Amino acid sequence: MKKITFTKSFSFIVALICGIHFGLGQEIASFSSVQNSACSGVISNDPNISATGICRGPGITETNTGIPSTKYNSNNWTTGNSPETDDYLEWTLTPMLDIKLL
Repeated sequence: MKKITFTKSFSFIVALICGIHFGLGQEIASFSSVQNSACSGVISNDPNISATGICRGPGITETNTGIPSTKYNSNNWTTGNSPETDDYLEWTLTPMLDIKLL
């Protein structure tokens, strides 16, 4: 029986390709920057989850970029040493029954 050996460089390349392939994330939800009740809209999501739009906390406001439908920008973030509890962005991803988000 012939013994197969791999060089270190070949093993490194295989490990690198596997790491890149398995290390990439998958898109599970897409959001629109078009405002809907101060929250972004959900364009699409994986069929195994439900998603809510991205909402701003009361301490930050929408930044008018001139083309508001292309960006989801916010301003009035607190810049002091202690963070404010109302400066946040919030969204929810909920898996369907028997599905896990990893």
